[in-house]
Amino acid sequence: MMYLLMFFLLLVSPAQAGSVYQSHTYVELVSEVSAIKPGEPFWAGVRLKTDKNWHTYWRNPGDSGLPTKIIWQLPEGFRAGPVHWPYPHRWDAEGLTTYIYPEGVYLLTQIFPQDKIFNDSITLQARVDWLACEVPCIPGRADLSLDLPVREQS
Repeated sequence: MMYLLMFFLLLVSPAQAGSVYQSHTYVELVSEVSAIKPGEPFWAGVRLKTDKNWHTYWRNPGDSGLPTKIIWQLPEGFRAGPVHWPYPHRWDAEGLTTYIYPEGVYLLTQIFPQDKIFNDSITLQARVDWLACEVPCIPGRADLSLDLPVREQS
């Protein structure tokens, strides 16, 4: 199920914010839904797409590197589940083993909205910190946001 969702998000994200380009990486917030229904969980996440020959790291980077860190800032009454990390690529170089995402990754989180939402739209926000590496490594940080309308329960 998780891999099917990630495949879908790779093809077309129903909602996505403008991307930020920093440290050889495009970073953006994405959502599987184009509108939120009160009380109905949905998947949202951070998409990282690195320049050619650059990579970011898995939650356990291995012998070197740093994992991407996502700090969600959600509306009152919303909560975020854990980050779902796809399997990384194992990379062995100069006696070190690291676990990387060589071309990019979607780091997905299930968002749980409150049962009653009184606004016409909500804003998801996240601070994202990552380390992008080729031969040099460059830390990146972005404050991202995504506005989603609220649709009443059917």
